Amino acid sequence: MLPEGFPFHQFDIYKQVTGIPMGANYAPLVADLFFCYESAFIKTLLKSNDLNLIEKFNYTYRYLDDLCSLDNTLFQTNITAIYPKELILLQSNSSDDKATFLDLDIQIHNLH
Repeated sequence: MLPEGFPFHQFDIYKQVTGIPMGANYAPLVADLFFCYESAFIKTLLKSNDLNLIEKFNYTYRYLDDLCSLDNTLFQTNITAIYPKELILLQSNSSDDKATFLDLDIQIHNLH
């Protein structure tokens, strides 16, 4: 179990109940633990030779605990095939054609 985070700003203290506190020394290690699941899923995809599914995951990226899967209509249905049930992924995009990833605003215009 990971400890709760208590970030503060000026004189206000907040209780972080989801995720790993930013800047925590162990954050990259915990994020890397879940990379083994992604790696195993990709190896399974390659062995299956399911070109449609492989192509859908072609634009899926991760940086530490941030995950971005662009134009992948099959990501949501494959979450349980990739990650253990203990990992809860929170979807943070505002719509199907707009998302923020690593402080970048990403939008799809005219399907491009």
